[in-house]
Amino acid sequence: VEVQMQEDGLQGSLYAARVLEVRQKKALLEFAAFCVEMPDGADGDAPLLQEWVSTGLLSPQPPPTPSGFPEQLPIGKLLQLLHDDGWWEVRLLETRRNETSSHVEYHVHSERYKRTSWVGADVLRPLWKFNGTRWRADAVGTIAAAPAKPREGGQKRRRRCGECSGCLADSCGECHFCKDMLKFGGQGTLRQPCLKRACHALIEASRVAKAAETAATAAATAVAEAVTAAA
Repeated sequence: VEVQMQEDGLQGSLYAARVLEVRQKKALLEFAAFCVEMPDGADGDAPLLQEWVSTGLLSPQPPPTPSGFPEQLPIGKLLQLLHDDGWWEVRLLETRRNETSSHVEYHVHSERYKRTSWVGADVLRPLWKFNGTRWRADAVGTIAAAPAKPREGGQKRRRRCGECSGCLADSCGECHFCKDMLKFGGQGTLRQPCLKRACHALIEASRVAKAAETAATAAATAVAEAVTAAA
């Protein structure tokens, strides 16, 4: 999801986060761009920041930036700029063509923070607005919200840990999966390990993944309801 930030210095920006848990109108998020402040001299990397946030400040990830944007955007229109891992609202002031690279550059201005800069098209996107079921941007039009597509190649296959009691156990030769194995005279069609050799790490990883999927689904529903109620 994306979170509308409220802290000083971040107001109005949108930052990506992962939903860990949902309770009523609050969601526990893990931010990709922020870490916990560690005491001076502490060893190891700081963990990612986790924080409870109102679902009214959440929105799903917007659609990909359409091809040809922002060339089609009129001067004076609002759009969003990627800066410090967050998206910030800016206004397009003018454009120019870089004499060295021939790429178009965009002069944008943040009215909230009174800053201007020249940037490339790769850090700009439409000013998306979500109404609970659809996304809309002035320069793009309306796009129906769709579930995220799986990564190319499908999900990465998890491997057995090779260390737990399940991984180190011998096949029993009696369970349903053993009787299907070639070495026990089966057809070898199921391709599953003995029930006594179930990897404890894989079982826990599956449980965590299922819990995260349930939390993400609940969060998406809560976000849609909150946005619809506010409309």
